[in-house]
Amino acid sequence: MSFLENMMGGLVDKEQITKDYIKDALSLAALEFKLDRKELMFFIKPVSDEFDFKIYIIHWDIEKNVPKKFLREITVKEIVDSGEDA
Repeated sequence: MSFLENMMGGLVDKEQITKDYIKDALSLAALEFKLDRKELMFFIKPVSDEFDFKIYIIHWDIEKNVPKKFLREITVKEIVDSGEDA
């Protein structure tokens, strides 16, 4: 990592930015599927030996504490872009 990248990394709170993007995407997914936050889950699944992954939106059964229904796949691009529209 270069000096500039190191310096810029110290100025940017990557953890908070990531949390904000995920919160925005969860909020939009709850609206899209008309679900309460307790009924919603993002599931990250590795799909290769290189840890490429897919992210799925799941309807969660809060009474049984198990997945209820697969809703759809969501991309990282959608998650990052969700912060721009929210």
